[in-house]
Amino acid sequence: LSILLVWKMMTDIQIVSLVQEVCSDAIEDPDFQLKLAKIKRHFYERDYDAVFSSPRNLPIYAAYYVPARAMCYNNMIVKHRSLFQRILCPEDTKKWPSLRGKRRKVCINLVGGGPGSELLGIARCLFEMHTLSASPRILRTAKSLPPRVHLITYDYSDFSSLHNGKRGLGRSVREWWRAHATADWAKRLTPRCRFVQADALNLSGQQRNDWMTGRIITFLFVVAELFKANGEKTLELFEYLRDNIRPGCVLLIMESAGTFSFVRPAPGKPKEWIYNVLDELMLKEKGKSGGSSWSCVSKSDSEWFRVNSTGVQYPLKMQDMRYFHRIYRKS
Repeated sequence: LSILLVWKMMTDIQIVSLVQEVCSDAIEDPDFQLKLAKIKRHFYERDYDAVFSSPRNLPIYAAYYVPARAMCYNNMIVKHRSLFQRILCPEDTKKWPSLRGKRRKVCINLVGGGPGSELLGIARCLFEMHTLSASPRILRTAKSLPPRVHLITYDYSDFSSLHNGKRGLGRSVREWWRAHATADWAKRLTPRCRFVQADALNLSGQQRNDWMTGRIITFLFVVAELFKANGEKTLELFEYLRDNIRPGCVLLIMESAGTFSFVRPAPGKPKEWIYNVLDELMLKEKGKSGGSSWSCVSKSDSEWFRVNSTGVQYPLKMQDMRYFHRIYRKS
């Protein structure tokens, strides 16, 4: 095995081990398969509220779906590392401090990330970026530490019990980071993790302002649910993001490449693939400034993440993922 493949396998094992630790009660639930079957039936019927409005479903959903998705999301960030590293941990240390000379704060807003896949996948990649880029030699000449990263998870369902507390994802990520960091300076780079219960289609004015401060915003396997809930409001949300996000922001979208993503964007309109709707809105339609300042830096209409390629073992069967992706950047 190559060194790169061994490193990737270690990364995936660490991600799945964290999920197994946090979700151990759900995994050991004697009625797990019965509850999972109900969740799958609700998905088949496109009844997302039935899945996510029941507190009993949330830990079962997380235990089953999070491992594969977290590895898939980590793989996506790794494949586009140079793009994300320019924001999260630039190679040029002069870009680490703010204009006032203080340590810069960078927010990543994880929309619909309640189950924790985004948090785990991105935090693991962030660890590699920071610990490899911020060596003691570099730190001696830098005027500050690398940016302090805030991973803020938003979801309309109450996943707070999964994120908070002694066995929550937030604490588990911090403890894992500090345990694997080999020096005091590396431990100080631990990201801040926070969960916010919020409906993306009914944000308060303050919540919208908070979103606009994000340098990276992710919508991972959530856009189809938003269109199913309210297509017109979903279009309005992306129009608002297009027109109000600050330059330099990156928008990462991943979604099922199957029929879940063939949607009616608004009443009276024909069904379309979500990626075509988003490309039209983000890249072609004129915003408030008179023209689009967004570009698509990476896209795929269909690709696979194969669980078997990871070599990782897990008590539950993990599912392969077929998805499309878009990465938009505002100039």
